[in-house]
Parts: sequence; C-alpha cells; structure tokens
Amino acid sequence: MDDLGNMSTCRMHDLMHDLVDSMGGEKIMRSSDSICLENISLTTCHLAITGDRNDGSREDYYGDHEPGNPCKVRTLICLKNLSNKELKQICRNFLRLRVLVIIEGSNSECNASSLDASLILSSVHKLKHLRYLGLGGSGGEKIPNSVATLVNMQVLKLVDFWRLKELPRDIKTLVNLKHLELDSEYVVLNHVPKGIGELKFLQTLSTFVVGKTVGAGLDELKGLNALSGKLTIEGLAHANTPREGVYVLKEKLYLQSLVLDWGRDCDRDVDGVTLLSTRDEGMLEMLWPHSNLKSLMIRGGGVYQGAKLPNWLSGLTSLVEFSLIDCKRFEYLPQLHQMFSLIKLTIQNCPLLKGIKEEDDNWPRFHCLSSLCIKGCPMLTRLPTFPTLEGELQLDNVSLAPFARTIKMKMRRALIHPLSNLTKLALSDMDDDLESLSHHDFKNCLISIQDLTIEQCGRGVKLPGSLCSSIYLIDIALFRCKMVEYLPPLHELPSLKMLTIADCPNLKGCWWKKQQATEEDWPHFLRLSYLSIRCCPKLTRIPLFPTLEGGLLLEKTSGQALVRTMKMKRTALVAPLSKLKEMIIAGIDDLESLPEEGICNLTSLQEFVIWECPRLASLPPAMRHLTSLPSLRVNDCEKLTERCKEEDWPNISHIPYILLNYKELQNLGTEVFLFSSAIYYAIQSLLTKLSFFPPSCMDRRATMIEAARCYALPLL
Repeated sequence: MDDLGNMSTCRMHDLMHDLVDSMGGEKIMRSSDSICLENISLTTCHLAITGDRNDGSREDYYGDHEPGNPCKVRTLICLKNLSNKELKQICRNFLRLRVLVIIEGSNSECNASSLDASLILSSVHKLKHLRYLGLGGSGGEKIPNSVATLVNMQVLKLVDFWRLKELPRDIKTLVNLKHLELDSEYVVLNHVPKGIGELKFLQTLSTFVVGKTVGAGLDELKGLNALSGKLTIEGLAHANTPREGVYVLKEKLYLQSLVLDWGRDCDRDVDGVTLLSTRDEGMLEMLWPHSNLKSLMIRGGGVYQGAKLPNWLSGLTSLVEFSLIDCKRFEYLPQLHQMFSLIKLTIQNCPLLKGIKEEDDNWPRFHCLSSLCIKGCPMLTRLPTFPTLEGELQLDNVSLAPFARTIKMKMRRALIHPLSNLTKLALSDMDDDLESLSHHDFKNCLISIQDLTIEQCGRGVKLPGSLCSSIYLIDIALFRCKMVEYLPPLHELPSLKMLTIADCPNLKGCWWKKQQATEEDWPHFLRLSYLSIRCCPKLTRIPLFPTLEGGLLLEKTSGQALVRTMKMKRTALVAPLSKLKEMIIAGIDDLESLPEEGICNLTSLQEFVIWECPRLASLPPAMRHLTSLPSLRVNDCEKLTERCKEEDWPNISHIPYILLNYKELQNLGTEVFLFSSAIYYAIQSLLTKLSFFPPSCMDRRATMIEAARCYALPLL
C-alpha cells in the first residue's frame, strides 16, 4: 500500500501461478531462448520471451513471413535485447497484437542491439489492433505522430524516456486512450498538444505542461473528468487564467494527488509584482479541486507572487498530505489544524511565512499529524502544536518555538505524552534556542526516538534527559556544529548502533565523570556497529568502541580513541574489534603506530585502507595473523609506503590484493576475486549504511561516498 492507501504491488501465490499456468495450455507460451514463427502453435495467444541469444540465428528470430501469416498471438512480452531487424519483424508478422511490451534487457554483451525505442514507435502504426503499448528504453525527444493513428490504443506506457520533450501532435485522435503513463520524475515535456481535452476516457495523465507559446491551455482540463491517481500541472507561470467561474479541476472526483507547479527560471516582470500577485492568486482559486483530494503540493518555484493560500484549501476535508514549497511571499497559513485527516505536512523555502493568526492562550493543535518537515522558514514561529507525531520531524532553519511549545503542552489523558511516539528527529541550522531545551526535563517525551540528526547548531548540544537515556535510540548524527565542545554521555545509550560526527572543529569529546578518566575505567559503547568521524581534529575524549562489526571511518581526527580501543583487554567472550569488517583511517596526524595486540584481533577484516597518515611509519608483524584479509590499500603515506615495499613486506605479502600509492604492488587473485572482494564489499557496506540515512542527511552520504572513493579509485 502507498501513503494514500492504494495498493501499489501484489504478489501471486506459487500454487495459484502453477494453476493458471496449467490451465493456459498451449494458449500461453514462455521461452528463455530465441524461437521462430514456425515453432509457435496456431492456438498460442500469449507469448513471453525472457532470454537472449548471441549466435548467428539471432537475425532470423521471427522468420521472414509475409503479412497475413496464421500467427494469432495477441500478447507479446519481450524482456530481452532486440536488434533493429527484429523490431521491424515484430511489426510485420504480429499484426493481430493487442498487447506489446518490450523492455530493454540488462545483458552487457548486447549493448549494440539494445532497444531502439524510436524505431519501434515509428513502426508500431502497422499494428492497428494494438490496445496496450509498453516500452522501456531510451527513446528520442519526440513520439512520432504516426502513433496517433492507433485509434484502438488504450494504454501507452513509456519508461526511462528521459529525453522525451513532445507528445504526438494529433494525440486527440486517440479517442480510446485511458492511460498515458510517463516517468514524470525524469521527463520534462515542453508542452501538452492541443486537443488533449477531447480524450474523454483518459484516466491517467501524469503531467500536464502548459507551454510558453504553443500547446494546450488550462481550459482543456475541464473535460477530462475521468482523471484519477496523480496529476502534475507544470508551467502555470505561462498559463492564462481560466474564465471567471470556470473551475477546471472541481469535477474530477477520482483525482487523489495534485501538484501545482509554477515552474522555475521564468521571465516575469519584477516591477509588476502587484499585478502578478493578483493574477497568481486568481489562478490558484480557479484550480479548485474536488474535496476527495488526498494529496496536494503547491510549488511556487520562486516565481509565484501570491501572498496567500486559496480559500478552498480548508474545505479539503479528506486531505492527507499537504506540501508548500518555494512560495516566497506567503505570510500566513490557513486553518490547517481543522483538516482532521492531515497526516503529513511539508513546508519549504517560505522566508516570509510567520504561521497562523491565533492567540497563545487558545493555541490550536494538529489532531492526526504523523510527519512534519519545515525547512527554510526562519520567521515561522506561530504553528499549531503537533503532539501526535509518530513518524519524522524535520526542522531546518526555523525557530524552535513550535517544537518547545509542543513538548511543554499538557495532554488531557495522563497516559499520552507529547511526541512520545516520535521515531525520527532532525534539527538543522538552529542558532537560537536549541540549548534551552536542556533546561527542562520533559519526562516521558521523546522516549521513542530511534534516529537523531543535529546539523549546523550554533550553540552547544544539550538535550533533554529523556532523550539522552532513551532505550530506543539507534542512530545519531552530528554535522557542522562549530561551537560544540562536548557531547552528552552517548555511551549510556543501550541501543546505539550508528554514530556519525562530521565537521565539528571544536569538539573535544563526550562528557563523563572525572573518576572514569583512567584507562581502566574508560567508558565504551555497548552495541555500536558503525562509527564515522570526519574533520574533528580536537576529538580525543570519546568512549571506546570494541563492538564495531560493520565499518569504522576516521578522517582528519585524533587517533587516540582507536589506539585505546585496540589496546583494550580481551574479554572472555570477544576481543575488541574482532568483528570489524571495514576500517578506513585517513588524515590522522597523531597516529605513529598500530598496537601489535590490537592488530591480532582484526580477524574479520575484509577491507583495510590507510590514507594520508604522515607519522605512521610501519605495519606491525601481527599483520601476518590476518590470513583472511583480501585487500590492503595504503596511499599518500610516505614513510609507510617505503617500508611496505621493503622491511614490512614479509608482514603483508600474504594479502592477495595490495595497492600502494594508487599502484598495484601485488594482485594474486583473478578478476573474479577482485569483483567479490573489492566491489562486492564496497557495494554491500555502502547500501547497508545508506539504508539507515534519510535523504536530507547529505553529510552522512558524503562520508560514504568518500569511503567509496577509497574502494573504487584503484579499479578505475
């Protein structure tokens, strides 16, 4: 199910699949190899080809039959690479086709014969009975106008047509078309052809683009009342305002999701802001959708000049998701808290937005809101409280007043506490009062947080006690907090598995009691699996991390914590870092040697990278114990590189793949080994780590990309 409650995928049980397959008999035929027309039974109606052949018979794949052959195939699904000749033969011999699906294969040996979507589109007009056409591949910028002659066409689905700019000029002749599916995320059409409003049966139209000078106008949407699913209207900055009283979307009962996009980089008269404001607000009023709408996004693109939201917004009682993006002149929000179905709210890049017009003594609240994202709204302080959030809360360059007001509020029922079900919290670009949160002990609030991200905080990081002792907190990330010197006692978090710290130049370490400063009592993380520290040169006082088993990345920071961890005494159950799979150390200026006893424990290590460590002079003899280590890379370490070639060579000569200063010193494995040991572990580890990161956390992604560079550079 998707976010709007629609079924997106379904799975057939194996027994049901076998039953359908057995009942189909000769009517259904599947092949993983090339076949000729002579091998197709006269009773075969549905044909699927999933294989690929590269021998000499490939050019005679469909034979050379004249039109009118007895083939009765109605459905052809081809999941393989085809040559241009084969594409022509499909349109020549399968004249009775109702369904044609051709998706480009992934066999790298067949790149020369990959799908030419432009060719099939220019030839498909011969298949007069075609109802369904699905193509996957890189087509041209235009869909040939000859496609418009297929008057029986009901579904046209084009996948990965990222170069597509224009639809068929005479698209209005496709009077039976019900679904026009394009990759709206990648396709950027210039305009939608005139006459599209005559397609009365059209149910799916992913994008309606208003051109600057040509194409259909908004009035043509008036007759497309069968539209359902999602509709994106782009280029509204070029559109003419519909006639007064003409609401082009109001009768579309089945439309669930609507995106109103004014476009970007449009040439508009800056001097006529008042006139443009009236025009844009009037345009928005005429785009009044039906009250059944579940998702609405208004994207101003920086060119929308309206100063208020439409009056009809509060009447969308079924609205589940609402997004307001790049509307630079908005100042106040309507009564969004009166939308009792609203679950997800996103507000981005509205610099003048202040909030709602309500008094503090009667502050309203969202009733069902589960996810809230506010970015680039520095003046937004007056927002309804949101105690029921249970998904994700993102606050970026916005006042913390609504957040603080929410966690201070008193709930009517004693068993429910504000934000007690919130699982993800991301605070970014907070310069005002993040530190003030620590002055209150919000008991039973924020107790379910699993993922915490703090970015670009102007002051210290002092969080509520309930958050610092959370038993559910798994992932913590701290980015670009230049004033922070000490962190809370993170080692007391029992479930913490991932810790990422980057670009904190004044950070010295984590706080703990002074009597624990001795080496014997040095605290350590209990379950930490991944640790990434970048650009923190003063960070020396950090709990030890013997339980790491996924990956360790230390870059431009102190190596004291690593040395202390490697020198830890072996426990009865496990040795420190004995489960670690990847270790990357880069730019560690104070690292002079690696402990002998610590190296012996790295028995699970699969990737060992040392980068720009000028004082590191040698690798200890204990490296000989790492018999399962497949790869060692040492780059930009002048002293160590020379020793690895001479004195230290006996310590590392058993490692199959060795790279010194970007040059292979030894490669005892085959190409298969290189793939499995280097690329496989790189991809596997990166995907594992990235799966924990929300898209907004670009620094953590950058950390992993830097790690990928260490993996991939010698393979380029």
